[in-house]
Amino acid sequence: MEGLSFEGPKGLIEIRPEDHVALQDMYIVELTDLAAPDFAMFDLVTTTRPEPPCLLPEGQTDRCGDLPVGSLSDVSMEEATGATGAVAAAMPDLSNLTCEEPIKIGLITDLTGALAIYGNMAERSFLLGMEYLADSFDADTNTATFGDCTVEVLVRDDKGSPDETATLARELIEKDQV
Repeated sequence: MEGLSFEGPKGLIEIRPEDHVALQDMYIVELTDLAAPDFAMFDLVTTTRPEPPCLLPEGQTDRCGDLPVGSLSDVSMEEATGATGAVAAAMPDLSNLTCEEPIKIGLITDLTGALAIYGNMAERSFLLGMEYLADSFDADTNTATFGDCTVEVLVRDDKGSPDETATLARELIEKDQV
């Protein structure tokens, strides 16, 4: 996908070599019971499954399985990402939101250690997504505005340790009120 560019609602989006883009399933969920002890705190609204074309060179297309053979220019961005009317219908209208207090989101990922390249990519992708959707975004404080709501993203480094992840999750929930 390197070198791919397309027009988005806020201007041209360009995929650079360092972006590590992957087309993955997208899950739209609705938060329900945040106090659930087993983290069963959401209901699945819908799922999209990307259907990109097979990009293998001639002579290897027998490995493509059910994927159509072609290039990314052969399909629209909606087809490649699985974006449908169902996804658009599931997305809330963020322009008329009002909140009594800021919404806090905790993002725990590997920012240091052996998997830092992926953690940094996850952090960057998440924050770019917030910037893309928000009415305004302050990259210095990771704070976005949607209508009259302020959304603050609290990023934490788990150093690749599951124990550290659990500790950070508890801190975000109990101390930071995420």
